[in-house]
Amino acid sequence: MAHCVHKKDRFILSSAFDFKSLVPRILSAAVLIPISLSAVFIGGWFFYMLIGLLAAISVFEWLKIVRHTRGVVFHMCWGAVYLLIGFGACVLIRDHFGANAAILFLLMIWACDSAAFFSGKMIGGRKLAPRISPNKTIAGFVGVITASVLVGIGFFFASMISGHMFWGFMPPTKPAIG
Repeated sequence: MAHCVHKKDRFILSSAFDFKSLVPRILSAAVLIPISLSAVFIGGWFFYMLIGLLAAISVFEWLKIVRHTRGVVFHMCWGAVYLLIGFGACVLIRDHFGANAAILFLLMIWACDSAAFFSGKMIGGRKLAPRISPNKTIAGFVGVITASVLVGIGFFFASMISGHMFWGFMPPTKPAIG
């Protein structure tokens, strides 16, 4: 499959996309998506245990990343705050807005991650912030925004068609129908 490579402010069509890099992503998705969806639907201790396990793995991975950086204590604390906000948001969304909101949250995360990967790899182009994260491109960023909007719109229209309330909004047709 062809993609564009950015070289000296011009795009060159190339077929250098490595599909072998997809294998670990597909395998991890095949395992983690059913587990995540089950935890969201079941809720309770199963959901909290999964969130706790994922938070612990994330902290471990973060510590491996920052252990040799200057200002390691600052980075460790910043990472802890960042992870607490992220995993806390998962719990709050599930507990206060329900499983449908949590599913929307997961769908947006998965869509954004996939869109960033594919648009970055397939389109390439200028780097977004090379000093901070050298593999992030403007094309990947545009892919993320597009994916999140499309998932949100799709979820909204699914609620309109089904007549069910999803994530705190009720389709305008529901009160009229009864």
